[in-house]
Amino acid sequence: MPQPLQNECEGTGLNKSIQCCIEGPIQAKQDQIITFTYANDFDATVYEWEVLGNSMTIVEGLNTATVKVRTSNNFVRDTIVGSGRSTNGSLCATYVVIELY
Repeated sequence: MPQPLQNECEGTGLNKSIQCCIEGPIQAKQDQIITFTYANDFDATVYEWEVLGNSMTIVEGLNTATVKVRTSNNFVRDTIVGSGRSTNGSLCATYVVIELY
């Protein structure tokens, strides 16, 4: 069965009040690599990712629109924050909470 995704970017319209969002799984297994993609409606050129807890580690894509993280063996729940900045200074940050699948 496919994992549930946070589809904030789809259907709610980036060109409305939402300027950015993260697409990716909202559930994961322990010791699993999962991928998140940052989307925005203002042409971000600088990207940053941060894991707020200590049960996920960024393994690839730290300064890109797409990041891969690995959940730890003791993963139960964690949060990833993605942000983007455009050349004219526009900034938008958002987050996803991921729970054990």
